[in-house]
Amino acid sequence: METVAKVSVIIPAYNRSDYIDQTIKSVLEQTYPNIELIIVDDGSTDGTYEKIKSYGGRLTLLTHENHRNKGQSAAINLGLENATGKYIAILDSDDYWELNKLELQVDYLEKRSGVGLVYTNGYAVDANGNKLYPIYSDAHVEKNNPNEVLLDCYIALPVNSLVRKKVYDLVGEFDETYRAAQDHDMLIRIAEVTELAYFPDFLWYYRRHDDSISS
Repeated sequence: METVAKVSVIIPAYNRSDYIDQTIKSVLEQTYPNIELIIVDDGSTDGTYEKIKSYGGRLTLLTHENHRNKGQSAAINLGLENATGKYIAILDSDDYWELNKLELQVDYLEKRSGVGLVYTNGYAVDANGNKLYPIYSDAHVEKNNPNEVLLDCYIALPVNSLVRKKVYDLVGEFDETYRAAQDHDMLIRIAEVTELAYFPDFLWYYRRHDDSISS
């Protein structure tokens, strides 16, 4: 009997008690059957850690030594070190997915061995989850040009992408000297070593609010 490939989902979490439950449930309720959920609490002080802990054995909860706050890159790297899946999905702790996101993305990669990263369309939403605008236009296509990635960070790596673990093994960890823009740096490195792919299904939600890292 053929084994279904495992997906490791990594959520770096810091003071997201208002949103973390919706984020976690969007992973635990995925239609894809083989997921390990790893959440790295990056020294939260607002009750986020306690909310994550309440899920018990349904997920793996990690922290840095002495529950230190070391930044998103360090949190993601700790998750990557503990991930055992064939595929890696990273989800910010205030964003969330459609429940068939991983099923569709895994199917895409399983049929295309040369593609190392696949991403899809999604919506920006406000703090209450109301749709603001689509992330990509109907005309968006993936050009597979590392220079395009360098000049325009157009792939939302933490929320919309599924990546083969062997790609992360090849390019290395996220740069922990960055407190933001570490996703852009990683995308440039990934684009230099593998083919990227896009399909236009709306499968994820990027929350825009005053306390987000991008803000």
